[in-house]
Amino acid sequence: MLLPHIVGPLEEVVKLFHDEYHSPSALDDNKISTLRTYEHLDGYFVTQGRLKSPSGSDFKLWPMGLVIDIACETVNEIGSLQIGSGVRITEDPDATPGSIDERDAIAIEHAMNSALQARLLSPQNAEGTDGYVTDVRYTLDRTVNVLATGVIQGDVGILPLGYVDYVNTRIGFVVALPAAAAA
Repeated sequence: MLLPHIVGPLEEVVKLFHDEYHSPSALDDNKISTLRTYEHLDGYFVTQGRLKSPSGSDFKLWPMGLVIDIACETVNEIGSLQIGSGVRITEDPDATPGSIDERDAIAIEHAMNSALQARLLSPQNAEGTDGYVTDVRYTLDRTVNVLATGVIQGDVGILPLGYVDYVNTRIGFVVALPAAAAA
């Protein structure tokens, strides 16, 4: 699955019956995507790809939902390849009895992380930079007794991209330019 590469105005839209910029309706505040214009820009834009999610949800924006979909598909695909495979059991007396040997845990993590990185960190995003996320990592739980349960348990952590809702700028005359603005 690829994320769409949409930046700029919606080319196919020729007219808006409701413009959130000129007639705010509180739909955007209620997590419902709207269409709008922007002052000094030609065309029509999506205000944000909002998902009507409950407060505190990780799924606030459409791209975040797609990222989770890609991660789930990837984990399911690579994880399914592990079913029926034999893994060594650790002989470390300090480890959980029956848990996976470190050598096999590392191999499974490597396979999962390689696939996740290829699908979430390598493709170019809508802004033209690499990655739909900032970072992603899969780790295998070394405390699960795979010998007794037949289960390996992993966790995927995804550091998402930040999405800009507003732009605030301070402007004024100065006696010296800050280094960041001097370019």
